Amino acid sequence: MARRHFSEEPDDDDEGPSTLTQVLSEPHYPLGHVLLTSRSAIEPLGIHDPPTQRLGKGSFGTAYEVGLLAGKRSVLKFTRDPTEAQASAFLCGRSSKHVVDIYQTWSLNWTHEKKLRGWYVIHRAYLNPLSKKDKRLMHVLWVLYEDMSLDLKFPRAIHRRMSDKWKSYIREELEEQQMHTQQNLARTMHLLNEVSACVHALHGLGIDWEDIHADNMMRRDDGTMAIGDVGYGLMHDDTTVTVADLTPEIAHSYLQVIAA
Repeated sequence: MARRHFSEEPDDDDEGPSTLTQVLSEPHYPLGHVLLTSRSAIEPLGIHDPPTQRLGKGSFGTAYEVGLLAGKRSVLKFTRDPTEAQASAFLCGRSSKHVVDIYQTWSLNWTHEKKLRGWYVIHRAYLNPLSKKDKRLMHVLWVLYEDMSLDLKFPRAIHRRMSDKWKSYIREELEEQQMHTQQNLARTMHLLNEVSACVHALHGLGIDWEDIHADNMMRRDDGTMAIGDVGYGLMHDDTTVTVADLTPEIAHSYLQVIAA
């Protein structure tokens, strides 16, 4: 049975808890229980030793490295974030060099029982994390964006006036964090342009996205920056997204398709 999800615009008048607070606080099955209970459907997808395959753990889920596509590295991510599942399902078949390639998205329907926050599984391309230095400099952009000093949704870095304004903000933030050098300033401006290209690329695919921070920005093997996590992305139009239930039969069928 497939699960259907709808893109919804946030209600500006809603003073209730944020989606982040709701996702973190709502009850759910522990991931360890999910991995054991769904073993027959998950093992065909390449997860045999979760502790050693784990790439990283976030607030909503965990990513594991698998090798399903002609021996290439890819990722199975387990997430409780319905916006990430919704956006990922929407992006299947749509591609951009600045957005992670999404191969398939499934729901683990049994985990949605009893009003629990259910789990989803996303199969996506493997991307490389940013360097430690770029992560530090990306934090500068994140701070500025959180303060609404910069508009990363609709950047115009090619315009001299806007570029000078951003450079001034970035210089001040670098000085405050005792990181100001001409090299760091130039690198942070370069990162700003890369992030801007990524946000515009995802917008061009039909999704508005604002979850901009270093852990969500990654690199392809050729060095191109790409968005690696599309959680909190809102599709431009009201859209129904169907996410199939992951069963052993579905998993084996999927393996046959990608092996062809």
